Amino acid sequence: MHPLLTQERLLRFAQMNGVQVMAYTQFGNASTAGRLSNADSKTEYGVFMHRDEICAPAKKYNKTAGQVALRWALQRGTVIMPKTEKVERLDENLNIFDF
Repeated sequence: MHPLLTQERLLRFAQMNGVQVMAYTQFGNASTAGRLSNADSKTEYGVFMHRDEICAPAKKYNKTAGQVALRWALQRGTVIMPKTEKVERLDENLNIFDF
């Protein structure tokens, strides 16, 4: 579940039935990257992170594409579990509530 694989029907069904959805691989993954665009299937970062739909609000609010994607997932009512090994990215992931 991510901006190019929104799973609208599944999300509505889960919400109607009291099931909490967790957006696993909310930034996409390498196995789906090649199918979703002309990108190489080994793309490490979600293909949609470079699309205008994500980059425009990121620029407008002075945020990263990742922050916009995380906020999008939260606003839809999904649980997110971003993974990082970098302290600065952890801070970035937590800073998504002021825009």
